Amino acid sequence: MDRREFFRRTGGGMLLGAPLASLPATAAALVSPAGAAAAVVVIGQADRSGAVTLAQRLAAALGHGGRPLPVHARDAAALRRPEQVDALLALPHGTRLLGVMDDASAIVFLAMASSRGAHLLAHGHHRLASQGATRHTCSATGCGEALAWHEPASHPATHVERFYLATLGETTPGARTSLPAVPGGDEALASFLIRL
Repeated sequence: MDRREFFRRTGGGMLLGAPLASLPATAAALVSPAGAAAAVVVIGQADRSGAVTLAQRLAAALGHGGRPLPVHARDAAALRRPEQVDALLALPHGTRLLGVMDDASAIVFLAMASSRGAHLLAHGHHRLASQGATRHTCSATGCGEALAWHEPASHPATHVERFYLATLGETTPGARTSLPAVPGGDEALASFLIRL
C-alpha cells in the first residue's frame, strides 16, 4: 500500500495536527497472503474499568456488520501467569491480538508473547482522567515519532480506534455506537497490537 492510499484510508491523514503519514505504510503486510483480513482478538484487563471500556471501544470499531468483536476479559494475575498467557496465545498463526491493560501487565504479557514469536505492530499509552483531559500516545513499529493528543475525559474521540484501524489497514470503523467516557478514577494503561 502506498502512502496516498494510507492517507485516504485514515481520513485525510491528520490527527489533531499530528500527521498519520508518519506511520509506516505497512498495512498491506498486515493482510493474510490470501487477501482476506486476519482475525483480530481483543483482550481487556477485567480489574481495570478503563481497560475494559477502551477494549470495548476498540472491539466496536474493529467489528464487522455493526457487531463488535468479543472482548476477552482477564484480571491482572491471569495476564502475568505463563500458563494463562500461553492459553491466550494459542491462536492460529497470523492472528492479530489487541490488548488493553495496565502498564505492568502489558510489559509482562508482551515479554512472554515475544519469547513465543509474536511481533509487536503498534502500541499506545493512555493516561485516562475522570476529570479534565485524557492523554494518548500511540506509535506503530518502525514509525519515527509517536502520535500524541489530549481529549476531554467526558467526550472521548475516536482517534485511538482510528489509529489501530489504520495500522490494520481497515478503512472505516465497524460499529458506529456512542463511545462512553471511561468511568472511575484516573488510570494509566497500555494498549498494543501484536501478530502471532
